[in-house]
Amino acid sequence: MTINLKELKVIPALMALVFAMYNSLTFTALEMQSASYMSLGIMLLTSCLTAVFIVHQRGISRFALCVLMLLLWVAAVTMLNGNDLKNWVYQSASLTALLFLFDYYREDIRPLVIGLLIGFTISIYAAILHMIMNPHLWVTLANENKNVTGFLLGGNYNQTGPRLLCALVANVICLKYSKWFWVNLIPLTVVSLAMLFMVQSMTALVGLLLFLIFCLLPSRRFSRLCITGMLCAVIFFQVFVCFNGKGIENNEYATWLVVDVLGKDITFTYRTDLWDAAMRLFTESPLLGYGLPTTEWYYSNLASFAIGPHNLILGLMLFGGVPAVLGYVGLATYSIVGVLRKKDRYATALYAAFGVWSLMSLMEIYSTPIIFFFIILIYYYGREEEGSETQNEERDIVVNP
Repeated sequence: MTINLKELKVIPALMALVFAMYNSLTFTALEMQSASYMSLGIMLLTSCLTAVFIVHQRGISRFALCVLMLLLWVAAVTMLNGNDLKNWVYQSASLTALLFLFDYYREDIRPLVIGLLIGFTISIYAAILHMIMNPHLWVTLANENKNVTGFLLGGNYNQTGPRLLCALVANVICLKYSKWFWVNLIPLTVVSLAMLFMVQSMTALVGLLLFLIFCLLPSRRFSRLCITGMLCAVIFFQVFVCFNGKGIENNEYATWLVVDVLGKDITFTYRTDLWDAAMRLFTESPLLGYGLPTTEWYYSNLASFAIGPHNLILGLMLFGGVPAVLGYVGLATYSIVGVLRKKDRYATALYAAFGVWSLMSLMEIYSTPIIFFFIILIYYYGREEEGSETQNEERDIVVNP
């Protein structure tokens, strides 16, 4: 008897729901560590089962294979440097579960997107309720004490934004399947903006507002042009500011723009110190990087006041050197090119989400599953209805015993 999971819709939706909640909720904030371990077990089981079904029934796509190779590269570098392999297992388990689910259901990703939306929505409503019941979380932030912990969504106020963006982009895609999803989108948007205002996360708040504006622009061509312009600005900032580190403090024009015009700290809240240290570490090991570092490694080698370089590209440079950066940029570019072939508004929304995500990633670094969430969703949406199954197999399948 052959089991064909493609005929089942509830199971992938439930797996996607678990992924969303596992990567959104910090169960330790509710003293529910057992729930976290149970979710991790489900992710590991999902990864193993879907991998078996993919290999035996249809073959793995080149895209999924490239993501796996990138993950294995980081794992090898992590072991070589004696760094945090356990953290790699935690993050890779949920990422590979999502990757294999999308790869197996690549002709019809509707159950997965709906499951993701439900999971993220439950997480966000639970988080706002938790904040209302624990007002010290956001009142303390309003008093400019940024060291507060215990947030349910992401564990830290800086980690809230990408989870909200994940929920909103999933909800927008679900509008393609049914207009009834407007019933969820409107309150979800209000709650998301209110939450960011409460935690004073201005970068994420601006990002979400830009995402909504890009989605609401009547001209899709103009919207895509604006998003492309924003991505060019992101690349410019990454190259001339983030890679320059503390050097920006000696630039008179940059000082005038940031301090006098924008009224911001020229160090971007000491981020230039982190960027400077990250570039120094990268030049010492440009090919391999250091793998996923432990907290103690960050404190000893990067800075004594922060975990991570607070920049996605610099983080990838530390995790896996030049190969990790090239792998991420290559996968992102390949996914974007594919989705832009579609002319519908939902493809534009995904492009907007990636642009906003890139903007937010200039100042923060997020967990591996969240980093790849947008790329995976963009890639498989762009190829969901691309020709016949036979054509897809001839072009995109590399393993099919």
